[in-house]
Amino acid sequence: MNTPIIKKDIVNKIITVERVFVAPKNRVWKAWTDSAWLDKWWAPKPWTAITKSFDFSEGGHWHYCMSGPGGEKIWAWMEFESIEPENSFTAQDVFCDDKGKLNEEMPRMHWKNEFRDNGEATTVLVTITFNTIDDMEKIIAMGFEAGFSLGLSNLDEVLGVQPGGSRGLTFGDKGEHVLNQTVIPQLRITNAAASLSFYVDGLGFVVDWKHQFEPGFPLFVQLTRKDQTIFLTEHTGDCQVGGAIYFVVPDVEDCYHEFTNRGITTIESPHDTPWESREMVVTDPDGNRLRFATYVAA
Repeated sequence: MNTPIIKKDIVNKIITVERVFVAPKNRVWKAWTDSAWLDKWWAPKPWTAITKSFDFSEGGHWHYCMSGPGGEKIWAWMEFESIEPENSFTAQDVFCDDKGKLNEEMPRMHWKNEFRDNGEATTVLVTITFNTIDDMEKIIAMGFEAGFSLGLSNLDEVLGVQPGGSRGLTFGDKGEHVLNQTVIPQLRITNAAASLSFYVDGLGFVVDWKHQFEPGFPLFVQLTRKDQTIFLTEHTGDCQVGGAIYFVVPDVEDCYHEFTNRGITTIESPHDTPWESREMVVTDPDGNRLRFATYVAA
């Protein structure tokens, strides 16, 4: 299980939390900045987060409550200060009532949340600063460390990351359930190192998980690029080399420029087809054909 790294600097009144998520940075950012997503994970189970009002903009706010299984409600008000899209945002978080009236007797917390793309995953670094040592110790005594850790585990589920890093049921941009893919194509590879370099460095796929029965045994890998998932296998009995996959993408020209900028050579550059699509083809180190297509609007 992916656990957060939590550090408490009492003297400087700072708590830092570092957590890695096996998901693209734009998706993790969405989960932290959209109330439909936040309601799915922010509260530690069996509590739930309920948004009353939300405006993610500089000077905007999030008015929400933590609702307990016995009907308890703890209200909070987060006011957003600075926002650097998909990179960081800062905010003041304070306790309040259901009308938004601030509770001056409770601690205030200043949050700085940073999002870092590390290739196969996204690292989130949270820095929380307090006005006084007493405020910090009060939040710690209220169970911050355990509660926030459980909430971050909820986020794994929202992002579709199951134990081991695989992707399953996720939530759409409006918080609705989405089953991204019900059939996963599989390609045979003969050299995992060369293939992973091609797919990850060249095409921008992210490795979700790998499996080997023992070191030196054939490798089985799941990869995802923009919500399109594939399997690669070195096992000789799984399938034969020379397979093909057809990817439908929003803009094949974007793929072409991305891939060529990464050093990939296409065997068919983007071209129009009689069936009203625009397509391009690349081959992996084993000769498997990958066709990317965009359907042209009539």
